[in-house]
Amino acid sequence: LQYSILAGDFHPSSWLSSAPAQQQLYLWAPQALIDLSNTLWREHYHTITLCNVLLTRIGDVQAAAPDELQKRRVLEGTTLLLKAQCYLQLLQLYAPSPAKVPGTTPAIPLRDAVEASPAPRASIAEAVQEIKRLIGLALPLVVDNNALDAHWLGYPACLLLSAQLALWQGDYAQAAQEAKRLLALYPQLLEAAPSNFYQTMWGGSSPGDALFLYDLSHLGGASRPFQDNLQYDPLWGDFFLIPPHEALSSNDARKSAYELPFSTPDGTTALLWGKYNAMNRQGVEYHDLYAARATEALFICAEALAHLNDLQGAQQLLEGHLRHVGLPQTLAPSTQKELLAQILQEKRIEFRGEGVSFFDAKRCAVAPLARYTPGGKLLSSILPDDYRWCWPIPKAELRLSEGMTQNPGW
Repeated sequence: LQYSILAGDFHPSSWLSSAPAQQQLYLWAPQALIDLSNTLWREHYHTITLCNVLLTRIGDVQAAAPDELQKRRVLEGTTLLLKAQCYLQLLQLYAPSPAKVPGTTPAIPLRDAVEASPAPRASIAEAVQEIKRLIGLALPLVVDNNALDAHWLGYPACLLLSAQLALWQGDYAQAAQEAKRLLALYPQLLEAAPSNFYQTMWGGSSPGDALFLYDLSHLGGASRPFQDNLQYDPLWGDFFLIPPHEALSSNDARKSAYELPFSTPDGTTALLWGKYNAMNRQGVEYHDLYAARATEALFICAEALAHLNDLQGAQQLLEGHLRHVGLPQTLAPSTQKELLAQILQEKRIEFRGEGVSFFDAKRCAVAPLARYTPGGKLLSSILPDDYRWCWPIPKAELRLSEGMTQNPGW
């Protein structure tokens, strides 16, 4: 949710002043970004260390029967992909877009040890090469397995990760190719969604288009992610709202799942975020968080095709998405710039609250990121060249790692 607060997914409500931590994050206060950076750096590298432990020891696991051998292959493959996913997200947070800087620009440390060990920052090119290497190792381990559920990073997630990396690099031909391979597995994303598809997906009873789910069952049935960071009060609303001008149309199949109309005891109305927030407020028990969804491949492919000047192909994909959400229409011809803007806008609406738009905003950097007052007036803007887009390396890491450098501005 923090990525969505930083991006343009929500507008602040009048209650935000009573939540200083969320308010400072929304305003991109340096200390708020430092605190979040410290947490995410620690969590990602802890996960990478755990992956290293498993990858080091998995060869010692005896697998006599064919099904046991297959399970070991799947475990190794999904671990490689999880490590690659962590590196990609770290790269997106701590390094500038490759399209704007040389490949030799410092990026993130690469670690293979089973114990946390200091290391200098690898370059962007080196980090990209390592992510590709991990994906390449994982692919043959997961490509033929059709028994994976969405709690494992399998072949479809492998394709999405490759497409995400290529898009971030600005390799649009590769991004389109990988995304098309994934879309071939999900042709239903271009046709009208079944009745109640989104309602069951965001009601805890169907995985929907999930490629990878974080399992929260170990936290117990009382787990309510995002509630503390979003909900002010059960009766009086949330810290953040969906602005009225961005409300979905009444014909949109997602409307009752993505939005939550709300009225306070004094009669004030507001439009709250749906999805997890609606499930929290309605007492729906759920145990999974969407970490990767097949629909993202549609938008990656559409954007890549638009950059390659295949405007017709990009427009057809966008029309397919609109058909899927119950808004069939033929889009009017547009310029490349206009079509790219429409693709990114539709993607932001589709993934509102899921953190995706933050990385798009950083990667594209085509316009200032607006910050608003609770009344909807422009308060400030985060410019595309603002130093805060590249997050600060934690001070503890700077002290421990010889040769570690800090990002400019911090």
